[in-house]
Amino acid sequence: MSFPDGDADDQRLRYAAGQIQQRHPYWLVFYGSHSRKIWAYPVFNAPPGTYFGEEDPAKLESRMSDTEMTWLRRMP
Repeated sequence: MSFPDGDADDQRLRYAAGQIQQRHPYWLVFYGSHSRKIWAYPVFNAPPGTYFGEEDPAKLESRMSDTEMTWLRRMP
């Protein structure tokens, strides 16, 4: 079965979101089909308004890791 280009991108990004979620359990990660971005919201004590949306999974994961390094260290 082949997908139109948009459907293939959706499938790829949904899969990437799931993989990122597994590697970063302190985040809620999902793919937004309307925005065509992967979104990440921290479920740890980060500053209000901390969330990210990226089309590039690697860039998103880098931003998440940077945030974890700063804020998870402060958790008791």
